[in-house]
Amino acid sequence: LREEEARREAQRQQAIFVRNPMNQNTASDWGICGRQLNGLSHDVQSQFRADRANPSVDSVVTEYIIPKCTTESVSYAVLMNPQGLKCVTFVSHAWFGSFLGLIDGLQQCYEDFETRV
Repeated sequence: LREEEARREAQRQQAIFVRNPMNQNTASDWGICGRQLNGLSHDVQSQFRADRANPSVDSVVTEYIIPKCTTESVSYAVLMNPQGLKCVTFVSHAWFGSFLGLIDGLQQCYEDFETRV
């Protein structure tokens, strides 16, 4: 009986792995465009108000992004673009820096921010 349960569990895990969009594309296809970051920025401004009007990247990831992505077991980029979106630009950031400042800085750096990936 235990072997049968183990076999079924292995099949279930394999099915989850195959269905997960993160396993359908390579990491270079896990992009998000500026337009989507702007949407995220608006959502963050709606959720974090008053004394938390300028949350850190860490707070946004912990309190907003992780809860959204947990049920699907995917990254935010894959949640937004399950078919994949080829990355052109890699952005590094400080975890305890301002999330809105990060988005503002990216907007100022790139003329094509809305469509840049």
